[in-house]
Amino acid sequence: MLEAKRTNALVDAATLRAFNAKVEDKARWSRGLLLSYSGFSSDGLTAFGRGNSFICVDGRDLHDVLSRRLDFAVVLAEKARRAAETGQPFVRVDDLISSPTALL
Repeated sequence: MLEAKRTNALVDAATLRAFNAKVEDKARWSRGLLLSYSGFSSDGLTAFGRGNSFICVDGRDLHDVLSRRLDFAVVLAEKARRAAETGQPFVRVDDLISSPTALL
């Protein structure tokens, strides 16, 4: 499931919870991708918690993928792997690239 937000405000915990509920309402194996041009509030990501069924991408991530000519499918796979390892739905592409275990 994909949901995209283009707002001036950072996505908050309430929006993250609402999207997670939509994903969990689908088949048990379903996963989601929440794309926010402006990004996500750190308070929202912290309050939202761990162990969710989706990953997050922001505008900066999209810029990095396009400007560095990265394979978006590989980036999503790395984000999903990192989310599974850490429980965090959002990890910046920059952090994935600098990781010694990244496949990028």
